[in-house]
Order: sequence, then C-alpha cells, then structure tokens
Amino acid sequence: MKKKKAIGAGFSPKVFLITLSLAALAIMSVASGVFAIDLQPLPPGDFYPFGMVGITATDTARLSAVCVPPQPCNVVFSFYDQAGKLITQSDTMTVAPGAAAFYDLSGDAIPTSLMSGGKAQVRGVVTFLPGTLEPPDPCLLEVFDKGTGKTSLVVSRSSLHHFRS
Repeated sequence: MKKKKAIGAGFSPKVFLITLSLAALAIMSVASGVFAIDLQPLPPGDFYPFGMVGITATDTARLSAVCVPPQPCNVVFSFYDQAGKLITQSDTMTVAPGAAAFYDLSGDAIPTSLMSGGKAQVRGVVTFLPGTLEPPDPCLLEVFDKGTGKTSLVVSRSSLHHFRS
C-alpha cells in the first residue's frame, strides 16, 4: 500500500509556514481590497520585525539589541511606515559581545504626511547581518515620552517570529 504524503511534505517547516502565511495574506489582501504593499527591501541577514505601534510627536520609538558572546554582532535598525516604506534606518553598527545598541525614532521627526489624528503608525525591524550568531532574545521595541521618559510600551523579541533572508 502506497503511503500518502502530508501537505507540505518535503519542505522545511520554516519554508512551509512562510509559504502558507504568504498565501493566506494574498487571499486576505484580495478579499479586503488591498492589492499591493510597497515593501522596501531589508538588509540580508536574520531579521526581527515588530508589529505596528502608534507614536505621537512627543514620543520616541526605540529599537535595541544585545550582542550575545562570543563574537561581535553587526546590526541594522529600521523603522517603516504603515505602507511598508522606510522612514529611517541606522548605519550598520558593530556591537561588542555582551554590549547593547539602540536606535531612536523621534515622533517629531516623522513627516506630517504620516500623522493621522496626531499619531503615526510605525513598525521597527532589527536585522542581524550575516555572520552574526543566532541571538537568544536580545531585541526590544520601546515607546516612551520624550519629556518625562515614561515608557508606554515594551515589546520583546520573544513574542516575535524570526525570519532569515
């Protein structure tokens, strides 16, 4: 008797999940009337995308990453608008083992065309460039008030999915 293969057999779980997710996104996009998203290319490497957050002109969104020993890490921080267009991106930062780096997006630096009701929707991406060891849980997105320093939101990488480009 011939054995039947499961759907997705022959693909790695990561490839199968990404393919399935993209198919679902395509179906939902057509059903909702959204037909195209102008995504900017990410630097090559392991990247950690955060979900959309709203920030006002008095807020700052901060991406941070910790470099896990034994070797230095090369990291790039990026912020995108709700249409997937790049707002700002750091230069490549070389971070020593055990050290951390961060990159800020000040709310008052966001183009007014992206503000709606006094708030802009942005998302952050932390990219570890090729040659960097797989980090265990080093990425955070924080939103805080510039005047008071009070944090209103912290999202850790442990709640995110990891992708490799």
